Amino acid sequence: MSLFTSQSTEKEEVEQDSLGGKKILSQDVYPAIIEMAYLRESLSSKSVALNVVFRTDAGDIIEKPYWFINKEGNNFTTKDGKQRDTFGMTQLKALSRVAIGGDIPDTTIEPKTIKKYDFDARKEVPTEVQMMMGLVKAPVQIAVTHLKRNKGVKQADGKYKDVGELIEENDIAKVFSTDGHTASEIMEGVEAEFITEWLDHNKGKVVDKFKPDLVKGSSGGSKQATNKTAPLFGA
Repeated sequence: MSLFTSQSTEKEEVEQDSLGGKKILSQDVYPAIIEMAYLRESLSSKSVALNVVFRTDAGDIIEKPYWFINKEGNNFTTKDGKQRDTFGMTQLKALSRVAIGGDIPDTTIEPKTIKKYDFDARKEVPTEVQMMMGLVKAPVQIAVTHLKRNKGVKQADGKYKDVGELIEENDIAKVFSTDGHTASEIMEGVEAEFITEWLDHNKGKVVDKFKPDLVKGSSGGSKQATNKTAPLFGA
């Protein structure tokens, strides 16, 4: 059975339209292409993500992992005896719909070698990944957020604790088609309106989650993180 075959027994759930070291982009919507989309497996569970690398028309890179397989190894969750797509699976369906106008093209997965950061080698090394070629080079528009937060430091118990160091990074809140439609707007056959609502609510703002009270007794400072690279369907 395909990784991307939905096991949901309910009516298809559509991603909802809700406002919600490198260059940090201002919060805005940017034309972009999907430069890479590859699978990434978790080292600690059965989770799998599709790591999607977006390149804006200006050449800026933003990566986002869509964790569509959960820690049990399923692309669905079960509640009250009913199966529903994982949140990551719902996001991937939406991405595919706005990017290529259809379902997730898992039949086009091919092995490709890319340069990927290796934590043991502490540098980028040639790494073979499973690339979803059906999404590569697809044009989209991406709603980019500008986030400020505390750095998380891994503790002896394996959990992360926030410290006083400031991290600034970009994330992707939403992906639109080239003409500005969301996946739900495409399915409903309505005009593209949410992109304007998102811009009115978010353009130029900063999502500030930084807690300055943690600075005391920590290393402090500021660091620009940016865009995280991750395999397409895992955690």
